[in-house]
Amino acid sequence: MFFASLLAHELAHSLVARHYGLTVKSITLWLLGGVSELGGDVPRPSAEAWIAGVGPLTSLLLGGVFIGLAALAGASHPARASIAGVV
Repeated sequence: MFFASLLAHELAHSLVARHYGLTVKSITLWLLGGVSELGGDVPRPSAEAWIAGVGPLTSLLLGGVFIGLAALAGASHPARASIAGVV
């Protein structure tokens, strides 16, 4: 799940960058992070803000989804949820 979350974070950066006309050369994932290598010039500062901000927004959204799933699975508190409770 963690690796999938990293991939979603980097894909979000890449998809918004493509929306603004940049090319995505590669996406590299590591154990605790990743990087999207983009090519081209950002058309305006607001586009750069969206490209940079959409990754963390995606991570926050996924965190909320996972906490909600933990609560639905019967965990009394997500921070104290056991593996069985989260699954």
